[in-house]
Amino acid sequence: MSMIQIVKDGAGRTVLITFRRRSNFHAHGRWGQMMETVLPDILRHTKYVLLMPNNGPDEGGIIRTPESAALAYRKAMELRDRHGMTKCTDILTTVYLTGDVTPKVIETISRSHCVWALKSYPTDPKGTTNAGHGIPFDEIDKDVIRAMIEHRVPLLIHAEDTHDRHG
Repeated sequence: MSMIQIVKDGAGRTVLITFRRRSNFHAHGRWGQMMETVLPDILRHTKYVLLMPNNGPDEGGIIRTPESAALAYRKAMELRDRHGMTKCTDILTTVYLTGDVTPKVIETISRSHCVWALKSYPTDPKGTTNAGHGIPFDEIDKDVIRAMIEHRVPLLIHAEDTHDRHG
């Protein structure tokens, strides 16, 4: 029995996706003791986990490269295995979209077994945790976008408005 059920309509469009075991597509693993405390609860009953890149300035820093994402992945897998969490079978990571991301980085991500996507955060430092390190969406290098399309690397967008028009 498949863990994912996809239902399409008569035109072939996906209309329903059912995950037979809970998934978390926006998890923050953090670093150090915080990771030891937080991640087991995230992983305990979850089949798929997508770790976000804004893990803070501690050990390993903000995940900006495939190498730092791989470090977070290894630490998460070690923690999963140490706690015997065999129900969580797939942990993926993302890389923070900054001006340092090049087509070569996209190619590296596409060959990675643990990095799945780029994550774009608001450029306003008053936004979500550790926002302000990214680049404006309309300033993403066109060659990077072409490489993402060519190598099938998704762009995940953390969309939020940090300017309260009513306050």
